[in-house]
Amino acid sequence: MNFYQTVLTCTIFLTTLVHASIIIDKGYELAKRGSKKSNKPLEYTIMNYEDFYGVNLNIGSPEQTVGVALDLLTADIFVPSSNNSYCNKKVDSSGDIFNCTGGTFDTTASSTYFRNSSDPFYNTYRITDYASGYYAMDTFNINGVNVTNVSFAVADASNYTYGVMGLGLPAGEGSNLFELSSYNDVLHEYVNLPQILKNNKYTKSAVFSLFLNDQCGEGGKLLFGAVDHSKYLGKLYTVPVVNVYKNAGYKTPRRYDIGLYGIGAYTDSNNNETFSTTLFSASLDTTSDFSYFYKTIADKMASYVGATWDTNYSLYTLSCASINYNTSFVYDFGGFNIFVPMSNMAFVADVKNDTCYLGFKYHHMSSAILGTPLLSSAYLVFDQDNYEVSIGVANFKGAQVSSIQSVGKKIPKATKAPSYSNSWTSAPSNITLGGNMFTNTKSFSNPWTLTDDLGCAKITESSGSVLNNGRVEQQITSSTTNK
Repeated sequence: MNFYQTVLTCTIFLTTLVHASIIIDKGYELAKRGSKKSNKPLEYTIMNYEDFYGVNLNIGSPEQTVGVALDLLTADIFVPSSNNSYCNKKVDSSGDIFNCTGGTFDTTASSTYFRNSSDPFYNTYRITDYASGYYAMDTFNINGVNVTNVSFAVADASNYTYGVMGLGLPAGEGSNLFELSSYNDVLHEYVNLPQILKNNKYTKSAVFSLFLNDQCGEGGKLLFGAVDHSKYLGKLYTVPVVNVYKNAGYKTPRRYDIGLYGIGAYTDSNNNETFSTTLFSASLDTTSDFSYFYKTIADKMASYVGATWDTNYSLYTLSCASINYNTSFVYDFGGFNIFVPMSNMAFVADVKNDTCYLGFKYHHMSSAILGTPLLSSAYLVFDQDNYEVSIGVANFKGAQVSSIQSVGKKIPKATKAPSYSNSWTSAPSNITLGGNMFTNTKSFSNPWTLTDDLGCAKITESSGSVLNNGRVEQQITSSTTNK
């Protein structure tokens, strides 16, 4: 699936209004300093465009709407300038179309715009994509709340058709990257959006939470300074963010890497398998449709569900009709497990030939990248103050309701993972297969069997599989699923 393909057919990002029941705790202070008073939470509605997740930014005075993709790996917000040459070029030398359908920002039309005289902005995305321009400040309207003097970048040259909302850590800002030092006189960090909200008392902490909703759904939420307890099942567990770039000279983490202690698959107490219990680091990536694992592990994962590597597609493929939707892939994050149901892992490659593919690939690195198949199955709270991430199992029913609590020094109702103090410190010398994540299957529980909403897979009284928006929707009997 091409990350950029959907952009070519999308018109400007449209905001979906979700009718929700909202419960806000008394301690959640809302927009005291905003020029517009509001009793709404500081949040964006996340739109699922299948190839990426995006939000609408409202910038400037008067407001201009620009669609951007959410990105955890980068730390700069950038929007294409109305003068971006690629917006008029339409086609570049590779034949790709760039039409800026996400919208552009006209700096001359905003009375609150201020161009920063510091170093120019430059960053790269993926392999061939880049954005070049300058840093600026302006007012961001977040759900009716005006937040002034937000730092972002304006790209007058970018071969993206939309902007990017980088939510990464300050050390990962373009102005602070060693590999981009030729563009900056002095490497430095600047105050990012979560920190601005905290420093100006819009929120109590530099925290944001992420609920993508299921891969067939819409109406996810990006919430600042708070946690929404309706968006997860069971408990939240907290893990440390590890600094994989320490040897490169970074004193603090520059992206959200966490320790991954084991990978397995679970169908029931008699049918499960552990693929590896080697501890390695894993990057959280909202821009990737796939997760990536060391090849021997990925091969074992595919084999468990009857998939093989298809050189024609460069994907792990299997028969759509053969998929068992009681199976989940299981990820151990240090004493607690996140289950990713097959409904979030199976995608249709060829309807006529009954060919589906899995939402992961292999690479040859002793680390992992955890893309949207896993992230959409989880609820995540990112704490930039304490370099921590709290994780729970996503509650897809929670898309229509809210139970919001502000975050102070710690994430409320979150518990440190049992192996919090024994996290990743260095890359493993080798990847070992096997182990046992399921030592006590009687106490081992798949949370997706406790809910009647599996997202793309809806439990009904019939059986069989049908196609839904290019994905496989499995209809499972209630007795089978909830046994």
